Amino acid sequence: MINEALSGSDMILAYAEIEREWNESEFISFQTSGSTGAPKEITFTKEQVKLSAQRTGTFFNVNNNAEVFCALPPIYVAGKMMALRAIILEWNLTWQSPSTSPAIQKHYDFAVFTSQQVSHMLKASSFALNTIQKVLLGGGPLSQSTTALLENISTTVFEGYGMTETLTHVAMRKVEENSFFRALNGVQFSQGEKGNLIIEDSWLKLPSFETTDVVEFINEGFVVKGRLDQVIISGGVKLFPEEIESMLSTIVFQPYYISSLPDEVLGQKVVLYVEGETQDFQIEKINQLNLGIRKPREIILKPKFNRTASGKIIRES
Repeated sequence: MINEALSGSDMILAYAEIEREWNESEFISFQTSGSTGAPKEITFTKEQVKLSAQRTGTFFNVNNNAEVFCALPPIYVAGKMMALRAIILEWNLTWQSPSTSPAIQKHYDFAVFTSQQVSHMLKASSFALNTIQKVLLGGGPLSQSTTALLENISTTVFEGYGMTETLTHVAMRKVEENSFFRALNGVQFSQGEKGNLIIEDSWLKLPSFETTDVVEFINEGFVVKGRLDQVIISGGVKLFPEEIESMLSTIVFQPYYISSLPDEVLGQKVVLYVEGETQDFQIEKINQLNLGIRKPREIILKPKFNRTASGKIIRES
């Protein structure tokens, strides 16, 4: 059920609509965010939704009557699945209106956040996160600086790997240095010809799904290198923007992303796009990282990035 005393009125209405859909429909629909293409609706059976919820509850060992927290939009899979888990597993859900800086007012057994939310919360104070026993993160990779801060709090933090097409997470990694994503119960992974991840989920009985994420298998797990549709070929070398962004995360604290522009010599050159009228970092610090061919050849300032409704930056050249 939803905690009406602590949840926003808009989230109470959203929860009621999701509960109605659960009680009255044979299928449950979810909308993709549109960060990698046009938004679309994906439908799952109630049994698949129930099994997914149970798998999450078992992994985190969160039982009925647990106090749980969410401040994610109700339209997308992360927020909607949190409401459905509360219905199916009989959790007490505090669902605040979506915000980059959620207000934690009590102890919680379990909570879900985006990487952006956690980053903002840690910059303000680590106290709020310390009041939560277990946290699941999603919505984009964690920066090195945020990972380092999370290792210093008492909360158990996991990053989930998944998407709407897989009905949320199918792999988890504990947030600590050099950790890998590992398959959840009933999930099998393989690699396509281009190094991209292929997912089989016998637990949810979903069809095989071929992702555009390029991965490297390590120690019975995997790391995500980047996306096939974002690979930069510079000087004949394949570069992944996500890897470069992680390396820059200890230097650049404004919103930013890596993309490319045509170059007569290199074919494509690495470009760093930064949100703002001015940059708050010194180019000399980038030089000290010894990025080699991965070093941005140009820095472009943009007053405001375009974002999806869920807050993800839309990469544009």
